[in-house]
Amino acid sequence: MNRLYIKKSHIIFEIISYAILLASVIYAVIMILRYGNSDFPTRFSGGGEVTGYGSAYVLLIIPGTMLITNILLSLSLHLFPVKLWNMPFKVKPGREIPVYASMASMMVSLELMMSVYSLATTIAWANFRDDLIMLYSFGIAGLTLVDCIFFILQGANRNK
Repeated sequence: MNRLYIKKSHIIFEIISYAILLASVIYAVIMILRYGNSDFPTRFSGGGEVTGYGSAYVLLIIPGTMLITNILLSLSLHLFPVKLWNMPFKVKPGREIPVYASMASMMVSLELMMSVYSLATTIAWANFRDDLIMLYSFGIAGLTLVDCIFFILQGANRNK
């Protein structure tokens, strides 16, 4: 449906994103098998002290959430008509392909960032590095903002 706007590089980024997410799930499952039924730290205080224990299955929360997010982004990219895309500006006639290609680039770069975040936080959590989880979370929030601003401005520039 949106084939005019989707480039080969977008497909490659999506494949890489899903491969990283798969690695995240595999790592989580390996760690779940490693920890078994033993107490697993699930909450930490601001100072890094463990404040709660639970099942190691919590390691699947971030990869599962990111998988759902990536699937929704992929569906919106490939199946939703571009008229349903929430654009920050009106696309001028004749400028559709470059503008929507920029928005497609934004979506696949978000997928890739979420996948890397999923893998990094799963590894950090499994190794009780709560300090890294907070760092990664702030980092992904900043990168997401920069990514969106960059591609929206690129799309607006291509709309001229």
